[in-house]
Amino acid sequence: MQQRTRNINQVIIDSKITFFDNTKMYFFLTAAGDGTNYCVSAISENKLELLAADCGGSEKVIQFNNL
Repeated sequence: MQQRTRNINQVIIDSKITFFDNTKMYFFLTAAGDGTNYCVSAISENKLELLAADCGGSEKVIQFNNL
């Protein structure tokens, strides 16, 4: 995840671990350097690769906090 964020010029702001169907899921909140674009990304313990990313404005911070 750190390499991915470097590739897209973002930094990791926060992370969470949750369980979904007995699978550990890692969620990351990342932000662009200017603080206007945020992404919520998901990685599964079964497949340590990016499963999904959802980017947008500050509403993504709220979405991440509600996980």
